[in-house]
Amino acid sequence: MKKSMYLLLIGMFLSAISFAQNSVGLSAGVNFARISQNGISTGEFSGLENYTFGTTGILYGRNLDQHWMMITGLNYSRRGAQSFFEQGVTVFDKTYDVGAKLIHKMDYLEIPVLFLYKFNSAENSFSPYIFAGPQFAYESSYTIDVKAHLLVDFNIYQYNVNLSNNIFNRYDLSAVAGAGMSFPVKRGTLNLDARYIYGISDILDNPVVDLNLKHRNIRIGLSYMYDF
Repeated sequence: MKKSMYLLLIGMFLSAISFAQNSVGLSAGVNFARISQNGISTGEFSGLENYTFGTTGILYGRNLDQHWMMITGLNYSRRGAQSFFEQGVTVFDKTYDVGAKLIHKMDYLEIPVLFLYKFNSAENSFSPYIFAGPQFAYESSYTIDVKAHLLVDFNIYQYNVNLSNNIFNRYDLSAVAGAGMSFPVKRGTLNLDARYIYGISDILDNPVVDLNLKHRNIRIGLSYMYDF
């Protein structure tokens, strides 16, 4: 059922690109990622903290009227978090933090369906805007970087998590809301915005484990949309 829904959404996205002519573009940004945790806290998911990743994508926009625009596309985004295990060790009356760090790197392909409202309807002029809508995503890979810490971090190894088992949910539904500024540049617009991505789906898909993990991301991005 989930796979059919995502295939339908991808088909709608490709169909819209084929028959509508408005604007296309590229985007890149910084993802300030964290994982919300409720329930038991054991193992590699204990002590989760924020971590910064990157994101990039292609955009398609369709004007609905002078103020409203629908924006979709296909993004590659890295989400996740980091966790620390540290202990103070005293040597010759000096205390050092010795421990380990786990960096959770979760790669997603995202399809947002956002409705954007421009406050200034005049063409070729600066305009602030707001936007909101759902975002559908599929997790393509998940790795955990293991680092040792003694004054500085040392890479130990990278663990590839098997997403094909029944523990992880590879499909993600999120709610997105944000605001930005649009600047006219030649035959398009340069856009700077910030958005909050509130994960609705649980990262885990195992009802035996009493642990709920959901994505929470703040994303700052820059994009260029070419009108045609």
